[in-house]
Amino acid sequence: MTENKTVKQPAASVVPDSALKSEKNVKAAAEKAAVPDAGNGVKDKRKVKRDGENRLLKAYLWLQSAKDKLDKTVDFLKKENAVLRRKLTELQAENARLAAPPDYGALTEDDAFVEFALKNERLKEKFIADYLKTLKGMGSVSVLSGSVGLSPLTPAAKPKSLAEAKKLAEILIKG
Repeated sequence: MTENKTVKQPAASVVPDSALKSEKNVKAAAEKAAVPDAGNGVKDKRKVKRDGENRLLKAYLWLQSAKDKLDKTVDFLKKENAVLRRKLTELQAENARLAAPPDYGALTEDDAFVEFALKNERLKEKFIADYLKTLKGMGSVSVLSGSVGLSPLTPAAKPKSLAEAKKLAEILIKG
């Protein structure tokens, strides 16, 4: 396809700069033309192969960096998972502690709670009512309403003689 062209040099009368430029152009064109088509095909194949290798290398490096990022993410998530599991165990232990019935015996050991209980009127009333219920079964006088401290069922004992009156008076005076 290409023809070998021979270039004649210009005469000496021509300007030397233009001659040098044209000579360089001719040499460049000759070099291009001197390479046969088969050689161009080999260069093209090498270039294509090199381009493919470069693309493969870039793809491999991109995949490697993506894998590294994923590995870092997995490591971070594993650490985060461990922290969350630890917190979960702590919260489950706290939940079990709070769900257990309260230890009221331990409250009586706490001085602040005892002070609170002594100042609370509602608690005082409950303690007094409970105490009076325990006294009821210990020989206290039964009354009509069933509670302690009201009118007795039987009338008060009346002395039949002066001696009995003296004894009752002494009991009332002494208390």
